[in-house]
Amino acid sequence: MVFFAVFVSIYYIASGYIEYKSYKSELNSFQQLEKVKEGLLSSYESYGSHGFRVLFSPNPIDILYNSSSFLNVTETNIDVTEIVKVVESKRGKSQFELKQLLIGFPDFLLFLGSLTMFFVGLTAFKTFGNLSLHKKKYAYLRIASNTLVMPSLFILLVLGMLAILKLLGASLSTTAMRGFYFFILFYFLFLLFFYFLGLLILLLTIKDRKKVFAWGFIVWVTFYFFIPSMCSKFIVNQAYKIKSIETLNLIKLNRLYDYEKIVKDFFSRHADETFEFKLKKIKEFVWGFMEKEYAENKADELAYLAEVERVMDSHGRMALIFPTIYSNYLMRELSSRSYYNYKKYLRYVLDLREQFMKYYLTKRYSPNSGKVVPFIKGDENIFRAESRLPDNFWRGVGVLGAYCLALMIICFFVLRSRLKNPIKKKDRLDFIYRNLVPEQAPYFVYCQSEKIQEDLFEEIIEEPDVVGMDHLEAADIDPELPARYILPYLYHIRELSAEQIERAETIMPRLGVRDLKYFKHRRPEEISDDDFKRIYAAIIFAEAWDKNVLVINNYLHRMSHAFEVEFQEVLWDLRDLNKWVIYLSATMHIAMSATKHNIEVAASKELNVAHIEYRQMSFR
Repeated sequence: MVFFAVFVSIYYIASGYIEYKSYKSELNSFQQLEKVKEGLLSSYESYGSHGFRVLFSPNPIDILYNSSSFLNVTETNIDVTEIVKVVESKRGKSQFELKQLLIGFPDFLLFLGSLTMFFVGLTAFKTFGNLSLHKKKYAYLRIASNTLVMPSLFILLVLGMLAILKLLGASLSTTAMRGFYFFILFYFLFLLFFYFLGLLILLLTIKDRKKVFAWGFIVWVTFYFFIPSMCSKFIVNQAYKIKSIETLNLIKLNRLYDYEKIVKDFFSRHADETFEFKLKKIKEFVWGFMEKEYAENKADELAYLAEVERVMDSHGRMALIFPTIYSNYLMRELSSRSYYNYKKYLRYVLDLREQFMKYYLTKRYSPNSGKVVPFIKGDENIFRAESRLPDNFWRGVGVLGAYCLALMIICFFVLRSRLKNPIKKKDRLDFIYRNLVPEQAPYFVYCQSEKIQEDLFEEIIEEPDVVGMDHLEAADIDPELPARYILPYLYHIRELSAEQIERAETIMPRLGVRDLKYFKHRRPEEISDDDFKRIYAAIIFAEAWDKNVLVINNYLHRMSHAFEVEFQEVLWDLRDLNKWVIYLSATMHIAMSATKHNIEVAASKELNVAHIEYRQMSFR
């Protein structure tokens, strides 16, 4: 997965940079073409009708946010017709259209990171029964390591791609870099949110493993795709309520036609006046249009822009509701193709058009206009977009942090409840202990179901002076916890004393573990389940020497006959020490041979407690 993540990330960065270089070439061509067009203009009248173009220039940081957007050129034509024509624009409703999936590097990061962390949360523990492998604090240690180690890997990936972009030569401003670093902070919390979400689902459904991944899939798809999609559709529907730009243009054109009719009527009545009189009146009518009709048109445009901004602000407020909604909103705002830059760009275009109108009218009706002097002196026709944090960034981080904290607290209490497993059915333990006499151990406890068996095991091991032997496998070992090899690892997490370690290593050969040196240098994944069962049983037996009760959770299930015989021999040593030995199973076992003594059985609705001659039954 690491290779896949790095490969795809490099692809995004490389393709984005290639398009960025291509765009810079197009930008130079754009400026050269505009200069050539200006040189071909013969009069201010033609200059006014042709006008000039204004180009929206994305910030280089957009390589990280929208890897395939640089060739999506946005430009506006400004002339004296008063209709601002925007090509490939985000004008009006199209600004709110649903974006494509995984169009940029952060999209990929959010997708892969959320899915990975959610899966890590879902698989934090296989069963709560196998937590008996650890002392309880290691359950919390595993969670703590996941919240630090896994997100750190993704953040290193982000910083690595940023370093590659810099090495390629992209000129990233300090403001853009600052925004991206704050995005990393948000990303860290975003990963934690999905980790604790997955962990919570695991904690709530772990009793039924079939439901863990089913519920996990439903929740992740809902949170990552469905909720943001519903929000986007709502915003698009809000945008549909905005009157169309064509309606606005029609209103403006009608004002222009009405004013032109007034002008034509005036000059038809004064057709015999002198040229100087007509020129003076034209100037008066033109400036009169600028003061009244043009001002009304501009007011309508600003009102229209205010409607669009209202929907944008609504999106910003709605984004705060949920992390996956805000992640999409934040990426839009940190990229140069943001709501902020869109609003700034349109206002810039409107102001530039007003300046051009006044410039044009002054030159057009000046008696000594002479050769056409371009309105654009430098790169005023290039709007250079900025990358900036949205105004509600810290509120968004606060809301996400609150979600993470709430999930973490809920997970803590649910996990503590699962680990502690308060005894809700105390009568089951009372029933067992009423029927136990240490001298008559071992006892076989038949449970009506595997769930009762698991619950009872967890209840008993929480009792004082009890050690439990669970049905574990080598795969249940957490490779992220301290100690590299199998024996040091188990000694460490069981917190064995030196005396217990010596006792365990004495018992291991009796259970078929012949080469201790070999296992001291073997990792958990390098040994078989059979060898692990032998090693782990020896360690629990060593601990049982210092306890009063040993409870065995169907440990011999599917083990070899040879191991069962060896197991019985060590078990009988504990009996000689007057230890209480309880064997739990949901399978009713049959006697291997006829017994001389009647098996004494005490029964309840859920349990059967039998005093048995252990060697006369097989529990395999």
